Amino acid sequence: GTFARALDCSSSIRQPSLHMSAAAASRDITLFHAMDTLQRNGYDLAKAMSTLVPQGGPVLCRDEMEEWSASEAMLFEEALEKYGKDFNDIRQDFLPWKSLASIVQFYYMWKTTDRYIQQKRLKAAEADSKLKQVYIPTYTKPNPNQIISVGSKPGMNGAGFQKGLTCESCHTTQSAQWYAWGPPNMQCRLCASCWIYWKKYGGLKTPTQLEGAARSITEPHSRGHTSRPEAQSLS
Repeated sequence: GTFARALDCSSSIRQPSLHMSAAAASRDITLFHAMDTLQRNGYDLAKAMSTLVPQGGPVLCRDEMEEWSASEAMLFEEALEKYGKDFNDIRQDFLPWKSLASIVQFYYMWKTTDRYIQQKRLKAAEADSKLKQVYIPTYTKPNPNQIISVGSKPGMNGAGFQKGLTCESCHTTQSAQWYAWGPPNMQCRLCASCWIYWKKYGGLKTPTQLEGAARSITEPHSRGHTSRPEAQSLS
């Protein structure tokens, strides 16, 4: 195969180096031709070898990779990018002068080239870079008890609450953040520090109107019952 390519003018133009010619000669088409020649000569090795080099010169076997020009290969890559492996559409729109068998054979030989591996790596790198550019916005769930914030516009979170109300626990009038507390009709609120205390301990630092009302309800029931130590002292 290498000797035949050295004698062929068109092959020397397409593959000017000995290394490229040897690589082309070592592909499957040369082996297929040798197997076919051996079978046609009844597996007589001497007779088969004599038919490989007739008087006109050595037999040159080319596959689709050698038969296709560089412009045809570029058209095939463009069509493959557009249609994928739909070889009928590739032949109809880009390579009508090629047979379907020729296009399929060229495709599987093209997949063994360095150009295919390079394109595959580029596509993998592009897909990887797209995944790294995904933006996930941060989401903070608003507190439903938050009634007013620093710098908030009037009528937003503090709508419905009277101005001048103090904290139900420490009675301060200034706080970076206010929180609704208790029944909505009483419009009670807590400052930021008392709200943290309430969330942590479940109670307030000082008694409030709500706690006083709760005590007045429970005290009449406690007055009607005498404790055990008091009953013993009376007896």
